[in-house]
Amino acid sequence: MKATNKCSVKLGLITISAALLVFTSVTSYDVNDRRRYVAFERSAIGAQCKSPKRSRTDHETSLRVLVSFVHYETDSMSTCELANKRNNLATFLLSAVPGSPEGISFVFTFPGRKPSLSDILGTSGLSPGSESGKSITQILTKQARNVEFLDSSVNHSAADLCHHHAAISNSMRKKQHFDFVLVLNDGVRGPFVDTDKVSDLESTLPYENIPPWLVNFLNLMFADNSTRLVGPILSCEKDVHIQSWTQLYDWRVMDAVLPILKATCQPDIKWDSVIDNEVAIGVSLLREGFSLASLQPSCRVFRQQDRERLLRGESGLLTELSWCKNILRADVSNFLDQLTTPDALGFVKLGGTIWRERLLSSGFVDFVHAETTRRFGIVDSPMCYRRGRSRV
Repeated sequence: MKATNKCSVKLGLITISAALLVFTSVTSYDVNDRRRYVAFERSAIGAQCKSPKRSRTDHETSLRVLVSFVHYETDSMSTCELANKRNNLATFLLSAVPGSPEGISFVFTFPGRKPSLSDILGTSGLSPGSESGKSITQILTKQARNVEFLDSSVNHSAADLCHHHAAISNSMRKKQHFDFVLVLNDGVRGPFVDTDKVSDLESTLPYENIPPWLVNFLNLMFADNSTRLVGPILSCEKDVHIQSWTQLYDWRVMDAVLPILKATCQPDIKWDSVIDNEVAIGVSLLREGFSLASLQPSCRVFRQQDRERLLRGESGLLTELSWCKNILRADVSNFLDQLTTPDALGFVKLGGTIWRERLLSSGFVDFVHAETTRRFGIVDSPMCYRRGRSRV
């Protein structure tokens, strides 16, 4: 892929206070760049990040992670969208919660209508008497020791970031402290993990109780001492950030991140402002001297000096970051079609606007549905995604 087209970038200004954040960074390319299609080779995707040379100390510590999952439903949503959201939730309940050690605390927030147990089991095709059905029943009936359920902290519609703010702040008020915070929502399917493939990496990390589905993210976090935020996809639409549908934060930067999350709790906030706040999190950490890291671009640690190179329009870096395009879109890239296993990312985007607008590859969606059924017994409607934007 040639990098010959001109690129112009306007620097932005970020102002952060406890109540207000303004993000005005704008990235623009000429019309030829906008038509650029980003092609990936299958061999270039999913390579496991090399673990830095390190060994466990004699004083292993127990890992403490707060997991904030936001699930949002309304009566106006289509049957297909509700089914997809519920199957995403069911997958997470089966794959992440059972077997996770005591130090992993799950907080589920339902700011809209909370689906019933029969809603979840009925949509997923799981029998209440099956092992999977019993496991989900135990969690949703509040019998799991490390699971908490929250309602919305605001009396108006708000973005997921606002609800993550409430979950984290609630833990702080209870004097709970963690090593990391994982945030995600009902537009995500996973975790998918091959425990055998991550066992070697797990043995190098300085904790004694790591869930297999967190190993790759923690390996990214520990690859560089400056890294404070990691996730599946690093993007530079608007500016550099980890795509917000799945992010792992170092607890030590929560004081810097919380004001940005809180800014999304304003009544009647515009969606563009929410996106600006999502992007501003990564930019603010970079400006503080920290780094971001992702599984795609493969095992990439991104620093402020890399951002400055990007803002100067260096073609090599633009190529590495897919010309600041969202590679999850089928009209932009073949990236998702080149995945041989969802384990490569651990969590995959399977919801939200990109799902509603049918911008994901149908082949990728079928692939994830098949993997979900094979691993967890959860069944997705084969026709929902192909029905386009019609309300079903």
